[in-house]
Amino acid sequence: MNAITSATVSSDRLRVHLKVEGRRELYVHELHCNGVRSAGGAQLDHADAYYTLNHIPKL
Repeated sequence: MNAITSATVSSDRLRVHLKVEGRRELYVHELHCNGVRSAGGAQLDHADAYYTLNHIPKL
């Protein structure tokens, strides 16, 4: 499992930018967000996500 090294919330509080170790293009990655809550304390409806990382952009 790859570690999330940082999480930055956008100023409008609608997005979170994650830095993750060990990302690999063209692989399916999974993200588990158990324990993540909204500002009001609500849990996520879906705490697990699976996605294919097609391209890693150069930042």
